[in-house]
Amino acid sequence: MYILRIVVHMPRKIVDNPRGWGRTLSIHTVEYEESFAQPFSFGGSLDIASYGNDFYTLEIIDTRHIYVINNLNITPQAYKELNAIVFVNDSPYVGKGGKGWLNINLSDNPSIQFIDGDYIDVLVTNLDTLAHTFLVYGNGTRIRRSFDYGHAPGAYWMADDHSILVGGDVVFTDGSQNTPTSWDWDFGDGSEHSTDQNPTHTYLVAGTFYPLLKATNKYGHDFYSESIPVTVS
Repeated sequence: MYILRIVVHMPRKIVDNPRGWGRTLSIHTVEYEESFAQPFSFGGSLDIASYGNDFYTLEIIDTRHIYVINNLNITPQAYKELNAIVFVNDSPYVGKGGKGWLNINLSDNPSIQFIDGDYIDVLVTNLDTLAHTFLVYGNGTRIRRSFDYGHAPGAYWMADDHSILVGGDVVFTDGSQNTPTSWDWDFGDGSEHSTDQNPTHTYLVAGTFYPLLKATNKYGHDFYSESIPVTVS
């Protein structure tokens, strides 16, 4: 049993066809059947007041498949200004603004794949002086999921200080997603790596350093380094 559940923050008219589309050709009709990969579509509407905003949420409850969303389309059904921010599992992913409609292409990053328990939130803001009913719709591909498929970590960390004196300490806090099971910290200064989840490192030489974290679980690994260095003077 599997369900594609679409959740919105108020009752909406939902368009959902998780088993795929039928398409009519000039000489015959083709219907997609259960297979390795199928197209799917989803959609709904948001009634948003002038300069107000609201969320549209798509939540995946399906242990048998992987979902890839190709694009999102958002329109106030009028040539009026709007913007939208897309969140993937509560993390901001992309934002866009425009007039009349927005087309947000998520297939630019093929690593954005949704499995059971994942969700995408679209925060839509009405920038017009009048209220509008916004249509939010999208499409993608549903792929049969192998029993051992899961998300590799999304590596991320935070530091308590980026500017210290020689001999000073920096505390690193792991913020990686998808439950890493091991960590490899390269502090950038040639010192020994650490495998602690949240290490404290003492910098003994002056310089500009870019710490690098490799976070790993049974599905793979990911690297993360900040664009702002640790400066030791």
